[in-house]
Amino acid sequence: MGSEPARFRDRIFWPIVFDVVARVPVEAAKEQIPRMLQTLLAQRFKLALHRDQKVMQIYALEVAKNGPKMHESADDDKGESGCGRSFAETQGATLAAVCRKMSSSNVAQQLQALAPGYFTDGPILDKSGLKGVYDFKLEWITRVEANNGSDGPTIFDAVQKQLGLKLDARKESVEFLVIDHCEKEPTEN
Repeated sequence: MGSEPARFRDRIFWPIVFDVVARVPVEAAKEQIPRMLQTLLAQRFKLALHRDQKVMQIYALEVAKNGPKMHESADDDKGESGCGRSFAETQGATLAAVCRKMSSSNVAQQLQALAPGYFTDGPILDKSGLKGVYDFKLEWITRVEANNGSDGPTIFDAVQKQLGLKLDARKESVEFLVIDHCEKEPTEN
């Protein structure tokens, strides 16, 4: 596999990767798909899990003092949502992302994925209350570059100055899933 083991509560887990190929009924609503996937995993892998609460470090994505600076996506935009990442040289930034059709919860998820080095101690949770869908460009330097004194905005500065949002570090009760049981091999079709 060539991957590193995950460490959790003094136990080592080697990641096992499966490709799940499934057909979703045409009449299924988008909101039903996660529940359908959970049912499939429960049937095929005997996956058993439960929800729990834990107080932990989070980064709350909130609207900054002067409001959002992102542009609302065009209503007639039929393209897919997502972010494209690249390298940039503008204003000292070394990384850039152009994102389209992003809800505020998508923005929180993408920030975590785009700059994971900044968020090793907790997840980003959307607390902005924004209801729109937005397009934006974001440029920042990595945490390593910031720690080495490089010029350019950290992800925190970039989010505030370029998006009109802010990331507030704090402790909060968070719901998470605990895996109680999972088989290594799925059942046959």
